[in-house]
Amino acid sequence: MLSARQIWLVVSPRICLAYFASNFNTATVTQDSDGSSEYGIFQINSRSWCADHRNTMSENLCTMLCSDLLTPNIEDDITCAKRIVKDPQGMGSWYAKLAPWLSGD
Repeated sequence: MLSARQIWLVVSPRICLAYFASNFNTATVTQDSDGSSEYGIFQINSRSWCADHRNTMSENLCTMLCSDLLTPNIEDDITCAKRIVKDPQGMGSWYAKLAPWLSGD
């Protein structure tokens, strides 16, 4: 059984990500300068992780539509975020979003 500290160490980065990326707003869409967009509570990028109508070159590694990330049901968002964390870059995929938390600002 995991201790409260172990659970916190797993959960806290994801809570901070949801706060800093979208302020817990599941309908957030951010346009990036490279033409891709970031979607949902975790701001998942269309360049690699989901398919949208703007970025036809997406790898769509989560095999989902980006619009599915904009609903209040975040089960698919969590599934995709878990897939992203398994990638070699891990939580580093969100470094820019997490920088204020990592620096203590």
